[in-house]
Amino acid sequence: MVRIQAVNTDYFRILRIPLFKGQMFPDQGHDSPSVVIINRALARQHLDEDQAVGKKIRFGGPQAPWLTIIGIVEDFKNVGLAAGPEPEAYRPYQQFPFLNSIYVLVKSSTSDPLILIPPIRREVATLDSEQPLAEIQTLDQRLTASVAQQRFVMSMLVCFAALALLLAVVGTYGIMSYVSQQRSREIAIRMALGAQQKEVIWMIVRQGLLLGLFGAALGIAGARAASHFLSGMFYGVAPSDPYTFVIVLISLIFTTVSACYLTARRVAKVEPLEVLRYE
Repeated sequence: MVRIQAVNTDYFRILRIPLFKGQMFPDQGHDSPSVVIINRALARQHLDEDQAVGKKIRFGGPQAPWLTIIGIVEDFKNVGLAAGPEPEAYRPYQQFPFLNSIYVLVKSSTSDPLILIPPIRREVATLDSEQPLAEIQTLDQRLTASVAQQRFVMSMLVCFAALALLLAVVGTYGIMSYVSQQRSREIAIRMALGAQQKEVIWMIVRQGLLLGLFGAALGIAGARAASHFLSGMFYGVAPSDPYTFVIVLISLIFTTVSACYLTARRVAKVEPLEVLRYE
């Protein structure tokens, strides 16, 4: 499967698509030799990049005309950011048999390209007053529209992930506070036997930190395994983005340590005799 487009040489110049080998379209008319420019993806899959220029190729079956390859251009993403470059061929628009609609690219040096819409409409009306002009967009707008669905899905996932992180933080704090509170008798006995307050606090914080690190290690391993299922939804961000893992890890460890420290500090301030008498 090859995507075929009817363009002129300015198409490559405006979109900054460099020429890899060969030449661009010369000034042609309808009676000029049938030529074609292909991208490197097509040359790699079906031809030899080093010897493709000058060969003949045809599209559409045995009745289709032979086209001479005069150039190879670099690959670029024409379908979507997540998709790789597809095999493409470019024919001069003067030689293309069917042109039901035409896209016109206008390069602007203004900060707001949309201000050029009125003069563009006037220019098209001057050429053909009955020619409709629709789908006027900047390339940024087309790019945004092409990833709108992925952005929506990822926004929902981010909301659920933030909620899950909040629940994990609250749950971790509650559990560690409860566990530390249950050890109030042990803490009172240790302090009655001569343990210092800071030693008791550090003991509880150290044990909570070890548990937190063990749980975080299991969570990171599970997250890395699950992240590969979402690799097709990302662009420019690796599924195992280190910043995300570091932020979540720091949040959970900080919550665990804070819960252990605050609870241990509160329990350690109570007189041991009062705790033992209550127990």
